[in-house]
Amino acid sequence: MKILTTLFLLLVCYIVHAQEPTSFYFSEAQPSQLETTSTFSPSICGKYVLEDDSLTQLYITPDSIYMQQNVLFILSKKDFRKSKKKYYTKDGLLYGIVQDKGLPYVVQNDTTFAIYKQINNYFTPSITTPLKQQNKTYYLNEQTEHGHFSTSMLYHFGKGIAIYSIDHELVLPQIQKFEQLDSLQLDGFKTYIATPSLKDMNTFVQQKGFKDVVIFFEPKYYIQQD
Repeated sequence: MKILTTLFLLLVCYIVHAQEPTSFYFSEAQPSQLETTSTFSPSICGKYVLEDDSLTQLYITPDSIYMQQNVLFILSKKDFRKSKKKYYTKDGLLYGIVQDKGLPYVVQNDTTFAIYKQINNYFTPSITTPLKQQNKTYYLNEQTEHGHFSTSMLYHFGKGIAIYSIDHELVLPQIQKFEQLDSLQLDGFKTYIATPSLKDMNTFVQQKGFKDVVIFFEPKYYIQQD
């Protein structure tokens, strides 16, 4: 009986340990050995369209990246009647969807379509969001409240750009290969803090440590996508 109890406790400890929540950051903006820059090259500046979603667009300027999401609203005649004059048109714009703001609209077969353009800042280089460049790759760093950094990677290819991020649980074996890797308890999570050399960082990139990817195409190439 004691043996079974011991085995049960060991199994419980193993399960708890295996399910322990973790997080991951870098100790410095990456790659730490490269100089910080404040601008994006003119060659990548412009408008890009999210793969499989033309309503989401990315704009890169010399000093910022902006995300524009076009939200489509569809209203029927019944919607207008039930709104008790909440929705109304004036001077070629539709009111009632966004407070104190008229939206452009079109009417087709008694159905009204309106688009609301929501623009948010995606990334702007600063002291707390350092930008690094290595050839055609930009590293977008963001400092956390604890002083560590999360890092994503923007790569410019022929037809557009790809933005890569790290899902650390999927690439933990690669993370554990960093020569300098510490761990601590942070906000209830076992947190890995890496301080890689440039060689280690390049190896991490080559081994697809930045595994999650979102792709944006230049509009002229997006049209050709299936």
